[in-house]
Amino acid sequence: MALPRRLAALAALLSIAVSVNAADLLPSVGQTIAIGSVRVTLLDARRLSVDEFRRAAGDEQSPWAGGGLRMAFLVENSPGEPTPPVIGEVRVLFGAELYNSVTNASSSKPFAPTIIVRDVHDFYATEYGQRVRVREPRAGTTAAVLDVFIRGASIPAGSSGIVEIEQGETHQLPPDGNGRPRALSADDVSYKWFRFRLPVLD
Repeated sequence: MALPRRLAALAALLSIAVSVNAADLLPSVGQTIAIGSVRVTLLDARRLSVDEFRRAAGDEQSPWAGGGLRMAFLVENSPGEPTPPVIGEVRVLFGAELYNSVTNASSSKPFAPTIIVRDVHDFYATEYGQRVRVREPRAGTTAAVLDVFIRGASIPAGSSGIVEIEQGETHQLPPDGNGRPRALSADDVSYKWFRFRLPVLD
């Protein structure tokens, strides 16, 4: 009976190691993921203070639970598509635990993500954007910067997690790849998850 228990323990350890290594291999700040016609670059990720959030939200009474993250994403559609990708949900995970209990920015629930869609050059002119390394979108693409605020509990120093952001294609090329992109209805928008590794938080 001892051998099966040892094998089970070894399998559990291997599973944990594979999970950790997989997270380590994810792209992080300054790197880009391309899925279909959509490209997403994680420009920055850092701790969020209550004062910083309330200034951005324009509400001094916004609820605060002790911690948060501010992240910036450069999002691009394919050349020729007239609008940026559609924003879906945003999830932050530390280990296997979901950090933000509300993942949809359109939710009316407290602690829903706050997402400000900014023109690329306008973003870099903000106080926050001036601290972020400039990454230009590809020529001819419709692009925007998503300024994302996630609130939650206090985050211990040294924490490292994963952020997942959902983006949807708004247009689609004809099957032969020629001609103008066709606008998709809301029901036909194809959403994809883009997963990035967060830097270690001081």
